[in-house]
Amino acid sequence: MKQLQLKMTYLCSLLFLSLTIACSPEDGADGEQGPQGAPGNANVIMKTVNNVSWTEGFYLGAPANVFEINDPDLNEETINNVLIHAYFKLSFDDAWYPITYSFPNNSGGQQVIAFTYKPNVITVYALKNGDILNASISEIRYFIIEASNTLTSKQDLKHLTYKQAHALAKK
Repeated sequence: MKQLQLKMTYLCSLLFLSLTIACSPEDGADGEQGPQGAPGNANVIMKTVNNVSWTEGFYLGAPANVFEINDPDLNEETINNVLIHAYFKLSFDDAWYPITYSFPNNSGGQQVIAFTYKPNVITVYALKNGDILNASISEIRYFIIEASNTLTSKQDLKHLTYKQAHALAKK
């Protein structure tokens, strides 16, 4: 038993000593420059609109307040290859809220802020219980996120292996 204890002490001391000697406070020489990495978020555009003024209109057949944002960056060519995220800020609050926003009120109804987009136009809607909502929105911020690659093949994607799907995603 004493011999085992002595061997363990010797082994731990040797391990500690080798770790102490192996570690150095100095950095080694820098290696070669690696290949260029994937592009960052250059395909994301952020825009803020702060002159929100409502006009009466409709959302899915229900009366609603409507605000249209004309944006030439959403043209016929790009509209099918973008994702839009939109947020709003209330005039009495510093927080940003996501659109679509649904808030249940005390009477059991809903207040809804929603948006749609089509070529050249983002439309924001405000309604409550099937009627107009006069939302005190001071700013709308939206992000146009362009796809860096799109898959528009008629290939049957249901039976791809992980490797095949990964290879397609890299294209």
